[in-house]
Amino acid sequence: MAETIGRIREMLSLFDGAVKRNIG
Repeated sequence: MAETIGRIREMLSLFDGAVKRNIG
């Protein structure tokens, strides 16, 4: 379960970075 949470957080981090790049 910890691995799943880690993967989700990593994906969200990458997604957030991509969104900020598109906005900025």
